[in-house]
Formats: sequence, C-alpha cells, structure tokens
Amino acid sequence: MIAETDNEADLAIHRLLESDHYLDFRQNRLPQKITREIDAWKLVQESRGNYTRDTLDQIFDTVDLEGNERWFGSLLAAPARNLIFSANPSLINQWFEELLFSGKVANDALYTCLTKLKIKGASKGLASLLLYLSSPEKYNIWIKKTTQGLYAIGYLDELGGKEWGANYGRFNNAAVAVRDRYKFQPREMDFVLTNLGKHFEPKKSNDKTKFPPHTESNGGHKAIQKGPVFGPHMNFRGLRHEPVNEQGVVFLFGMVAQELGYSVEALQAGYPDCQAKFRIRGGLWKQARIEFEFESRNFKTHGHDPNNCDVIVCWKHNWQDCPSNLKVVELSSIIKTLPTGE
Repeated sequence: MIAETDNEADLAIHRLLESDHYLDFRQNRLPQKITREIDAWKLVQESRGNYTRDTLDQIFDTVDLEGNERWFGSLLAAPARNLIFSANPSLINQWFEELLFSGKVANDALYTCLTKLKIKGASKGLASLLLYLSSPEKYNIWIKKTTQGLYAIGYLDELGGKEWGANYGRFNNAAVAVRDRYKFQPREMDFVLTNLGKHFEPKKSNDKTKFPPHTESNGGHKAIQKGPVFGPHMNFRGLRHEPVNEQGVVFLFGMVAQELGYSVEALQAGYPDCQAKFRIRGGLWKQARIEFEFESRNFKTHGHDPNNCDVIVCWKHNWQDCPSNLKVVELSSIIKTLPTGE
C-alpha cells in the first residue's frame, strides 16, 4: 500500500534525514552495527547443527550489544533468552535449520517455526532478525516498532491474526518499498522505521487501526498535516509552488531538461535515478548519470557512491564539500534565468 499522500511520507522521512539523531547514527553507529551483524551471521553459520546456550549467547551478544546497551532492547534480553534455553536443544537446532537452511520460502519457514516448531521466547522478531542477518538485501526485522514506522507513513495497514508467513510477507514488501523509494541502505532500515514510528500514535477506527501523523506543537504550527503540503508560490510554467520533495525536483527537471542541454534516456528506481545524455556541442553528447535530491547534501546522507554518478539535480545546493567530479544543477537558481511561460 502506498501512502495516502506521498507528501506525508516524504516530509516525515525528510524530517528524519535532517535530524542530528539520524546523522549521528549514519556517521558513528551504522559502521559498528554492520560489523556486528556480519560477525553474528558468521557465528550462526559456524554453529549450524550445534546451537547451545553458549553459542547462542555469543551470537545474540555479538549482534545486540552496542557498548553496554542493547540495540534490540528486550528482544534478545535475558527473559527471552531464558525461555529459549529452556527448550530441548534438538528442537532449537531444528528451528534454526528450518528457518535458515531448509531452502524453503522464507515466509513458509517463518510460519513453521512460529507454529509447528514453536519455542517460547523465539518470537517473530528473532525469526525475522535471523533472516535479515542471512540476507539484509532481502529481509527486514519485523518487530512492533518497525511495523509502527510503516503504519506511520501509510505503507501498511493493520496486520491481523496469526498468519505469520503472510503477514511477514506484507511487512517485508512494504519495508523494501520504502527502502528502495528513499534509497536507504538495507542495514539502516530498522533504525529508520523505529524512529519514524516514534512520532506517531495509534488511532482506533471502526474498520482498522492505522497510525496517522501525530500532531505536535511547533511554534504555533502543526508539524505534519493530512493532505498535500505546498511550497512557496513560484508560478513557473504552470507549476504553482516550489518543490517540497524529490518528486517535485524530478517533475521540474523534466520541464527544463531540454533547455539545459539534457536528453533523458531512462528513469529507474535504483541508483542513479536517471540515465541521460548532455549535449557538448553540435551533435556530440556525453553520458550523464543523474541522481535527483531535494537538497544536494542528501546525496551524502543516502550513502551514494560519487563514482557512479555524474550529476546531482536538486532544488537546493547545500553540500559544501561536494566532490569535484559531481556537477550540481540547482534548479532554484536556474529557473530564475529561464522564461516563466506566463
């Protein structure tokens, strides 16, 4: 499910991307998180068929402990572990084998582990965490907080019942859609969704539960409203308002690309956004791999490789240490030099 208005999701995610909390995570915490997860998966593989209390403690501590704090809170804390360790060791090993090494579709394996091979303490969170460790590009961590994050931006309706496999499929597909649309790294999605969910509260309705935007006081204004959000008046060729997100940048660039010397060849969901050509002179053209951003510094925030891109097209250029090999097209400045069409 896509958000009722893309602006709601765009603005919520933009607000997160601009926060000091997110920037600190990307710069200082994400590298260690990646290392912990890679090491934990190696331990899972090395211990296959011989999962004991000691080996599981080592796996859980490796992925979970960030200094003296637990990244996953209660998910891998002592109460849950003690319940798992009370199960027969053969069942524990069968549980891991079914989930990670059986070759079955992940949704089916997860369903089997949470029903037929049920172990107290081994929740959907643990099962999805292990799937995620095996392949972060394919799977996401399914816990209450990450689910709330998808509710918050309108990418998921309520997941009801105990259809664990089907529900995980719906959750995971929604998480992947958000990741691909906003170009997050796979290993930052649990942080992103958890923090999006913190800004929203559940609201009951007659038919289903959703997490609409939470209204907060902010200098007499409401932080995020239902419905579209408009930028300042611009009146440029029928575009009445300035862009407020990356989609607006793409639309505006399409209006002026030819005048700027670009021939758009293809648009794609992955990085970079656009394959184009730039007219050098006469009938000669040069390849132009284009990435669209609302603000140029988001290119760095999103973790893009400058070597795989030629041009950043943005509304606002605010990346002071932008690499010299990247050309920046700041549309807010350029359109002042072009006819308005009115």
